[in-house]
Amino acid sequence: MSVRLPSYARVKLLIRQRISSGIWRAGEMLPPLAKLAELTEVSIGTVRRAVAELAAEGVLETHQGKGIAVVDYGKRYWNRFHRFQRRDGSLILEYEDRLVLFDVSPASDEIARQLQLMPGDPVIHWRREMNFDGRCSGFDESYLPQKFFPSLTRRVLLERPKDMSIYALYEKIGGIVVAHSADCICAEALSDDDARSLCLPPHTPMLVLHRTSRLPDGRICEYRIERADARFVRIAI
Repeated sequence: MSVRLPSYARVKLLIRQRISSGIWRAGEMLPPLAKLAELTEVSIGTVRRAVAELAAEGVLETHQGKGIAVVDYGKRYWNRFHRFQRRDGSLILEYEDRLVLFDVSPASDEIARQLQLMPGDPVIHWRREMNFDGRCSGFDESYLPQKFFPSLTRRVLLERPKDMSIYALYEKIGGIVVAHSADCICAEALSDDDARSLCLPPHTPMLVLHRTSRLPDGRICEYRIERADARFVRIAI
C-alpha cells in the first residue's frame, strides 16, 4: 500500500524535481508564495513551511524584500561542503590546483555502485593536485555521470576562473545544483606512487574524505575522494 506524503513534503519534492531538471536554475528566483500555492494546489502556509525547510537544508535561500532563490555557489565562499581547515582552525580561503588527469571511461563495478549506474556507463574522472600556503596539501578526484555533465571537458576545467569553485562550475555549465552530500572520513598513509607524484615523504599521514553528492531530487551526481596532508590540516564536521 502506497503512503501519501504530507502536503508540505509534496511541495518540497516538486521544488526539488524542478531544480534538478533545470526548470529553476542556480541563482534564479522562484515564483512568489501565492503562485507556488496555486501551482501546487495547497495553502500559502503549507508552501511557506516547505520553503523554510528547503532553506534550512541549503537548497533555497530567502532574500528580504526580493523573494526566494535557488542556492548559487558562485556567490559563496568556496562551497558549503568544504571540510578542510588549517590545524589551528583557520579557513583555507584559496587553493592552487593543477589538473593532472581528465578522461571519460566506462564505469567500473565499484564506481557504478557508488554512482548508482550500470557498469560500463560513461563516467568523467578528473584529478587535481592541491596546494595552499606554498606547500602541497594532497589531491582530490571526482567521478561524475557523464549524462549530467555533457559539456564538461578538460579545457573547461583548465580555463575556469581562479576564484570559481568546482560546484560553481557545475552550476554554470550544466545547471547542476548539489543540494546535499554524505561524507565518510578515514586516515591512511600516502602510497609510494602518490608520494613521488606529490613530492611528499613516503607514507605521509593523510586525511581522506569520501563524498557522495546528490541533486535536490536525490540522484547521485558525484563521487569524490579528497586526500589532505594530516600534518597541516584538520577536518571540520
